[in-house]
Amino acid sequence: MIEVERKMATTDVNSRNRRWSLEGMTALVTGGTKGIGYAIVEELAGLGASVHTCARNEVLLNDCLSQWKLKGFHKVTGSICDMVLKTQREELIHRVSLLFNGKLNILVSMPCIPTIYYNNNPHYLRLHGRYHFHKILQK
Repeated sequence: MIEVERKMATTDVNSRNRRWSLEGMTALVTGGTKGIGYAIVEELAGLGASVHTCARNEVLLNDCLSQWKLKGFHKVTGSICDMVLKTQREELIHRVSLLFNGKLNILVSMPCIPTIYYNNNPHYLRLHGRYHFHKILQK
């Protein structure tokens, strides 16, 4: 009975891997060094996608990149980017465009926490930054 269950489990995993392959696909995950962003990077990489992520903390980013290499996720790259800053968002898009030869299949845009208030609205920078980020992606 146990052998049958093992075989079924192995078959399910193999069938999932064949069905959900992201080989040849490219992905950008902003904020991929913590929490759900980290898990998304691992899932996409595990399914075969080439993934680029960004974070504000260089030490944490380098640590995550090292961990992913040890886990066999050799198609994961990363760069420093504070999504609140327009120039850094533009540089990120330029870098990703070069890295993926202008092809981006998957975008996971994790929320950024604003540190500056505009007209007493703490959500302004988050929404404005995301809006601008998506607009430059459309170019």
